[in-house]
Amino acid sequence: MTSTSAQGPDLAYFIAVGHFRYRMAARAAAESLLRLGGFQGEVVVLTDREARWPSGVRGIVIRNPELLAEPKRLKLRIAEFVDLADYHRVAFFDADLVIRGPVLDRIAEPVEAGALVCTDDIGQTVEQGLCARCLEPDELAEHGGRSLGANSGFFAARADCIGDYLKTWEDILDAYAHRAGGGFDQPGLNAAMLRASMPVCMARGLMWFPRRDPDARTCQADAPLVHFHGAGRRWRRTFRMRRFARRLIRATNG
Repeated sequence: MTSTSAQGPDLAYFIAVGHFRYRMAARAAAESLLRLGGFQGEVVVLTDREARWPSGVRGIVIRNPELLAEPKRLKLRIAEFVDLADYHRVAFFDADLVIRGPVLDRIAEPVEAGALVCTDDIGQTVEQGLCARCLEPDELAEHGGRSLGANSGFFAARADCIGDYLKTWEDILDAYAHRAGGGFDQPGLNAAMLRASMPVCMARGLMWFPRRDPDARTCQADAPLVHFHGAGRRWRRTFRMRRFARRLIRATNG
């Protein structure tokens, strides 16, 4: 594990690769993290081109064509672009998330204990959604309908732990690259969790999907993460996400 200081700043990172919509969504997400989420650390966006980012946000342009062909893999490669030894905690956020309240404070205890902390996938169990591709039949028989699936759109861990965790996660994905099924990175996280390949802690209900769960029945009433699923893929969702973030920022600023 990488040596790190508990006195170092926290790091948050996003990915915005491809169409301009992804950068627009990431800009709104990063601004919400700083202005609504109360985040005090450093914020970076892994991207494929130069862009203007909100104050306090640094873009890192990725040139590797193999990684750009599979941009979701970038979330597992943060150590190639940032020296994690400089930080205390590291958190990843999908670019289609509005962060409307502090997150790391809620999960400080399991993070400090060495866990990789994530949240559930709209209350679905592991055989549902995009969680199951890396699971074996006996694992699905044991956990299907019983064990909550993990959403890979947010996770956090101590900086001295996360590099090893992300390597384990990527190794699982590579081992099942031949297998058909939905999801890219999320199935690997769920397999690692159920096999105890790394210490995953589920903080249930941190994420609200307003399009799929308009009444917020599957999350905490004050869920700090609002997931505008697919905001980088459709203009309408991108604009809806940005309006939501701007409205909350205006309300917060009075």
